[in-house]
Amino acid sequence: MRVVVLADTHGPRRWRACPPRVAGHLRQADLILHTGDVCTASVLAELAEYASVVAVVGNNDRPDVAEWGAAETAQLDLDGLRVAMVHDSGRA
Repeated sequence: MRVVVLADTHGPRRWRACPPRVAGHLRQADLILHTGDVCTASVLAELAEYASVVAVVGNNDRPDVAEWGAAETAQLDLDGLRVAMVHDSGRA
């Protein structure tokens, strides 16, 4: 299983579109984990074009990120590897 982990993409200010070097990794991913500060759900929608996405809400995320499905925390079992995610950096 290939997992790509991203964090703090801060779209659209820093993430206007997926950088080509990142896209190369995403094309090979089975799963994408985003650990928060997506800022806008459009980034998650773009990532979902590559592979399944699990995301948690960051302190700079707009409400549409939670509406997309990002939770406060996430716990996963990836073929026997237990993974937990939280974005904990204080207030925005």
